[in-house]
Amino acid sequence: MPYTYTTPKWDYNPQTRRREKIGVEERTVEAASMFDVNKAIMQAAEFAATHERMCADCYKATRLNAA
Repeated sequence: MPYTYTTPKWDYNPQTRRREKIGVEERTVEAASMFDVNKAIMQAAEFAATHERMCADCYKATRLNAA
């Protein structure tokens, strides 16, 4: 069962060099399966673990250099 939502539609104005809102558009997205949900959770957990490891390595490096 597809999911639909509305989002602002933007267009670039070369005179002002900015994006301007020109209206609203409706978009459709396919429904997510349990496989998609589990894959996203696993990717987030892997990213968090990797990020935590990098922070621990940086902390150790600063502690070793400070002595």
